[in-house]
Amino acid sequence: MVQGDAVEGDAVEGNVVKGDEVFDRYELREKLGAGSDTAVEVWTAFDRVMARDVVLKRGRDERAIRRLKAASRAMAELKDHPHVAELYGTEESPVTGFWQVIEHVPGGSLELRLVSPEQAARWCAQIAAVLVRLHTVQLVHCDVKPSNVVLTAEENAKLIDFDSVCSLSGDGGTISFTPEFAAREVARYSAPCPRSDVFSLAATFHTLVAGTPPRLSHSPRSQAEQGRVVIDDRIPRRPRRMLAAMLAADPELRPDAAGARRVLERVAAGGRLPLGWRPDVRRRLLRTGAVAVLSALSGVLSLLLGGPWNEETARSPEPREDTAATSGSDPTPSAPPLPTPAASPSASVGSPPPSTVESPDPPELSRLDACFDGTCEVTVAEGTRIQLDGRYGVDEVLVTAVTPTSVNVSAWSDYGGGGGIGPAGQTLTVMAGFGVRVVSLGGDGTAVIALMPL
Repeated sequence: MVQGDAVEGDAVEGNVVKGDEVFDRYELREKLGAGSDTAVEVWTAFDRVMARDVVLKRGRDERAIRRLKAASRAMAELKDHPHVAELYGTEESPVTGFWQVIEHVPGGSLELRLVSPEQAARWCAQIAAVLVRLHTVQLVHCDVKPSNVVLTAEENAKLIDFDSVCSLSGDGGTISFTPEFAAREVARYSAPCPRSDVFSLAATFHTLVAGTPPRLSHSPRSQAEQGRVVIDDRIPRRPRRMLAAMLAADPELRPDAAGARRVLERVAAGGRLPLGWRPDVRRRLLRTGAVAVLSALSGVLSLLLGGPWNEETARSPEPREDTAATSGSDPTPSAPPLPTPAASPSASVGSPPPSTVESPDPPELSRLDACFDGTCEVTVAEGTRIQLDGRYGVDEVLVTAVTPTSVNVSAWSDYGGGGGIGPAGQTLTVMAGFGVRVVSLGGDGTAVIALMPL
């Protein structure tokens, strides 16, 4: 775990060992290890008063005590939630420090577990329910990961370790996180937000299904700061498309915890998600769909009359470069494909007749496999559509504009959309885990691009 803004205090001198009894009540049994640093100890213990096993978490210096007290307040806000390990109480001594007394959950953590997408979605949906409640009280967990989720005897998930909790009220304090599971804004020590937890929850799902976080094993900190993710091929199509939205670098493009819970419950049940499951994506799809309809009407009239009808008021809408998403901005996904003239299947709806601007035929699907290593070059023009059928979380890619200086590309799936605009030589991060490299610009309305995972 990485910490920032750490301020050390005087350490508590009182050492404890296995078999000691603290507060005339708790018999220490096994030391589970330190928390995020050596100033925090975690023990299993037996509560002689209540005759039950408990977990004791001890803070030994001023900073650790401050963090544990903040964690205790957060856990109190979640009292009686079925998917949070219950805080039974706290104890404090000038000799041994500050202690949390927490419910002992016997099933162990999710760390190193490998399960089906449905089972992973079930557990993650339960944790999403916790996040919904936590976010309503203006708190962010900041460190959701498999080792911080434990299982009951009935194999239900419970969230633990609120030491990294961050208040949205701007009170400041330490930001702690695990790079493999951290959102970009957290890794940059920027302001964590509720959707930062959604990113970490998606990374947890990915780890449970693929066995690794959605980041390369080398330099995870650098990748976290850049917002880069790599969605493993072992993730099935539908969950992969869900992850593409939840792992977006821009937090505004991720669903909130309530939306994540709904989609995870559908995945857990083996169901298919409807188009536009995120309201913001659905609104953008409707908006761009209306523009596409107007473009289609303009194109038909242009073909019939030999030119644009009412050129001043009914010109075919053109893609606006300022609405195209670059990495970290708000992309506007293209509308679903509309029928195009048979003579030019890839021509843009509303574009001039094929005799004026010729769009190349879309490449065959069998040729696209080689594009994903960045070596296959595909010639495209405005309006070219490439069907990917869910590979790397993308259903379809649309080239929305080709100018002498740049290419504008959009992509979408059932779960969201994205886009990018850039010059020759630039690789565009179109969606989480998916990019388009602009190889060259032809100057005649065409370009050469390559599709690849990021």
